[in-house]
Amino acid sequence: MKKPKAYLAKSNKANPNVVSIVRDDLKQKHTVLEYQGGTYSNKELLSSDYLFIVTEDVTDSNVKVIGKGLWNHIKDFGNVDKAFVVTDLKNNGEWKLACIQKTEKLQNENFTTYGQLTLKAVIPVNVKKPDEKSEEANDWKDKLHYLLIK
Repeated sequence: MKKPKAYLAKSNKANPNVVSIVRDDLKQKHTVLEYQGGTYSNKELLSSDYLFIVTEDVTDSNVKVIGKGLWNHIKDFGNVDKAFVVTDLKNNGEWKLACIQKTEKLQNENFTTYGQLTLKAVIPVNVKKPDEKSEEANDWKDKLHYLLIK
């Protein structure tokens, strides 16, 4: 079975260790595409099934300020229903994904504070899964089925 394509967009200010953790986890279920230097093209982004965003701030916050690069990735990708922001990273490597509820361009031309994301529906990713027979397992499967992270 062909793996879905996930584009990993990261802030220039993102912690490289965080990016590495997220990349490694995504590779388990996705073909990971990302910009790695040179002349930028959005061709890989546009061919992706999902967009995963790593901002400078990976704390549990429902508002993230992003730079122009990440803003353009979101706008070029065009489908915020399949774009997710990494949030609530713990020291043990656990992290969560948040859905984008709203995007807002800030009223300035500063490249590092270009836009603002309002987030909703935080979903745990690489945390211990519940027992397959429990009621909690069904809720878990429903949430993660949408993201194809099983």
